[in-house]
Amino acid sequence: MSDTDAAGEIPSAHMGWSRKKASIVLSAVSIVGLVAALTACTAAPPSRPSPQTTSPAAEAPPSPASSSPTSPSLTAVDTIIVHPTGIDLTASGVVQMSLAYTATAELFTSQLAAAIGTPAEVTQHPSQDYRMADSTSYEWPGLRIVDEHRKQGGPGPSPSGTPTLFLVATGPVIGHGITIQTVQGIKPGDTVASVAAKLGVDPEASVYFEVPAETGPSLGPSAVEGEINAAAVAVGQAIGNPSVVNVLAPYNFGDGHDI
Repeated sequence: MSDTDAAGEIPSAHMGWSRKKASIVLSAVSIVGLVAALTACTAAPPSRPSPQTTSPAAEAPPSPASSSPTSPSLTAVDTIIVHPTGIDLTASGVVQMSLAYTATAELFTSQLAAAIGTPAEVTQHPSQDYRMADSTSYEWPGLRIVDEHRKQGGPGPSPSGTPTLFLVATGPVIGHGITIQTVQGIKPGDTVASVAAKLGVDPEASVYFEVPAETGPSLGPSAVEGEINAAAVAVGQAIGNPSVVNVLAPYNFGDGHDI
């Protein structure tokens, strides 16, 4: 599988995301060929759109009744909506299933595979550094899910209820024609100018365009002035073509790294 998207790139994964450097990375491990670190941003944070609360459906794991990979409702999915705490799989505007980033990678990706119609390409990424954790990536063209095998305070499995899944969408359409987008309809590959206009922000407010499209409830005091400590859906410039954006979640602009 190619590591480049329609925008000509796929961002690189690292556990600690530094907002000071304005780079978007996915996992604690250094993953060769996953996603490339984004450009540093030293200017003042751009103006932000008013935070939007996450969809209640995205916060809950799928119900047992809809968890079958052969569910007809999943084969009809035509849109995936990315939220700060999970995703909604929808068909003709109706949510068929919601998947949370706290779900197991097996459940999350098996339901995605049922909707997309093809299994993910699975790659194991052993840690090369004792300070980092192993990870597993699940990939379809234009979409990657990274599972960090970590625990709070160090490498290892995550405690129950702690998000370890991270989503990066680099193409606007995946599988048999499924659109992937934010609640505003922002899609990977949309121009920075159009995204800035839709969110009501200044695309020239910082060296690097990186803004939240949707923000969940506050998690407490923020470590970054002017930002909210909360899970968010981030849209940021693609490395291969800085005029367009990728969509990533969950990202915390208030403490400078992925949740």
